[in-house]
Amino acid sequence: MSTEAQALRADIVNLRAALNGLEERLKQLESKGQQGSTGAGGGGGNGDVVASPQATTSTGSVGTSVGAPSRGVPGDVNGTQGCVPMGATRVVMHQIVIPAEVDGLGICFGGQVLSWIDLCAGMSAKTLARGPCVTATVDAVHFLHPCRLGAVVIVAAMVNRTFNTSMEVG
Repeated sequence: MSTEAQALRADIVNLRAALNGLEERLKQLESKGQQGSTGAGGGGGNGDVVASPQATTSTGSVGTSVGAPSRGVPGDVNGTQGCVPMGATRVVMHQIVIPAEVDGLGICFGGQVLSWIDLCAGMSAKTLARGPCVTATVDAVHFLHPCRLGAVVIVAAMVNRTFNTSMEVG
């Protein structure tokens, strides 16, 4: 087996492990939501319900951003008007690395990966805000392994916490 094939297999194993961890976290959050606990106000890491912010925002793993005023989120979840379960903001994207997105060595450009992260985070934020969102900051991005030509890249995002005019997406 070639070293490239071994690297691809290792990437697949790492991606599956990461996806399994995210799915497990989502199951935990959903089970907490079914038990009737709510985190009204500024939801977050410990809360399982996120309140609709006063202004729309987004980010990718990321900081905060500001957009147009929120129209609110319809529905009544566990008796908290305007709140949505955190799991409802989860977005998972799958991207195949194509020849136009790689350098001469067959490795995906970092800017392309950042673009995918920003798109995924923006879609997650827009799900909650129901309006336009922009990225204000990105806390940190660490490229641990290269994404090679033909690899499937899985990007996942979910709103972690809301504030008055912004939200944090991870």
